[in-house]
Amino acid sequence: KNDRGRVISIADLPGFGYASVSKQVQSGISGQLTGYLETRQRLDLVVLLIDPRLPQQPADRDVMTLLYDKEIPFVIVGTKADKLSANEIETYFRRYEKEVGLEEGQLIAYSSSSGEGRKFLWKVINDALFADAMESNAGEGDEDED
Repeated sequence: KNDRGRVISIADLPGFGYASVSKQVQSGISGQLTGYLETRQRLDLVVLLIDPRLPQQPADRDVMTLLYDKEIPFVIVGTKADKLSANEIETYFRRYEKEVGLEEGQLIAYSSSSGEGRKFLWKVINDALFADAMESNAGEGDEDED
C-alpha cells in the first residue's frame, strides 16, 4: 500500500520462451498466462522481459498480440544489457524493434547486475501506475486568484 492508500501488486509470471520444459508444460504456462491477462480487471502496465540477443520468440509475439488486442499497456525490456557492448545493444535492440514493429528506442535496455535502465524502468512503471492521479491533479492551482 502506498501513501495514498492505493494497493500496488506486482505479479512475476513465469518465462516460457526458452525454458527447458516440455512443449506440454510450455502450453500449460501459456494458457495460464493468457487466462490471467484476459481476466484481470485492471492492469496498468505489463513489463515484458526479453533477451534481445534472440530473435523474437513465438510466445513473446503471442503475448504482445494479446496485449494489443486487449488494449493493455506494456513495455518491452531487453535484459542482460551488461553482457552486451554498446554496439551489440544498438544492433540487437534495433533488430528486435524492427521485428516487432516498435519505434526505435522503445525497447528498454536493462541489467540487474549493473543497474543500467533501473531508474528509467521505475519511472515508466510509476508513470503508468499513477497516471490517473497525475491527470486529476493537473488542473489544480491553475485558477486565477482574486
